[in-house]
Amino acid sequence: DDPADFYRHELALRRQMGLPPFQVIATVILRSADPALACAEAKRLYDMLMPVLPEEVMVLDPQQDRSPIVRGKFRYCVSVHGLDRGTVVGGVKGVLKIFRPKKDTVVTVNVDA
Repeated sequence: DDPADFYRHELALRRQMGLPPFQVIATVILRSADPALACAEAKRLYDMLMPVLPEEVMVLDPQQDRSPIVRGKFRYCVSVHGLDRGTVVGGVKGVLKIFRPKKDTVVTVNVDA
């Protein structure tokens, strides 16, 4: 019943867990009607991100999205975490400029969502 107390507690937990607004999280979602294709494209994107991002930026292994199937499309994601928004978003943006998803794969990016 006390919003100030709720937000104080929530912010402490977010800081401890490295969640926004204390870290930036960019999640790239790849979706396709073919689950193997969505998974393979997520892995390919992960392999492109790993060598170009600085050591202080963490790239999580590709995994099924929290909603793995939406309207018949299978969804896999790659999450990128870091302290600096420019480094995280710029790194993802730079790789996505050269990443060419295979036909029937759709790419979406969520930042701090």
